[in-house]
Amino acid sequence: MNISQYELAKSLRFLNQSQLSKIENSKSGLRTEELIEISKELNTPINMFLREDEYKKLGERRIRDRINNINT
Repeated sequence: MNISQYELAKSLRFLNQSQLSKIENSKSGLRTEELIEISKELNTPINMFLREDEYKKLGERRIRDRINNINT
C-alpha cells in the first residue's frame, strides 16, 4: 500500500505525522492498541510490523483478543 505518513495520520485519531515518523525511524514506540489500529487502517496483518520474536512475545492470542475487543 502506498500511503504517506500525513495521509495515515489524518485517518488515525491518536497519532500525528510527526509521531508516525518517530515510530517509523525507531525513535518512539507505540502501544498494542495503536499497532492494531494502524494494521487495520493499512489492511496489513500485525505480524508484518513485528519481528518474529516480538510477535511471539506479545502472544498471538492476546493480540487477537484485543482486536476482537476493538471490533465490538
